[in-house]
Amino acid sequence: MGERTTVISVAITVPFAMSEQHITIYVIETNGTKAKYNKCATFQGIFSSQALILVCAGKGVTGQTLHIEDNLPILDYFGLCEVEVFVRKGKN
Repeated sequence: MGERTTVISVAITVPFAMSEQHITIYVIETNGTKAKYNKCATFQGIFSSQALILVCAGKGVTGQTLHIEDNLPILDYFGLCEVEVFVRKGKN
């Protein structure tokens, strides 16, 4: 990402369907040396297919960088095959 934009949704593809995932997605907004983690979306459950689209809360979340956090309560493999970020066009 890099420049400030509004993220409206994030599509995540994992290596295996029917895998349990506990994911939190943040859009990080930086200002000088400060960083603010703005929560976009969370998911807790089983991916019924390899891909899932998570929609950000409200009208989207503004920032420069995407952070995907694995919150699975047990230590296990966490893999991502692809991440697609959908942003609002025009002025933010």
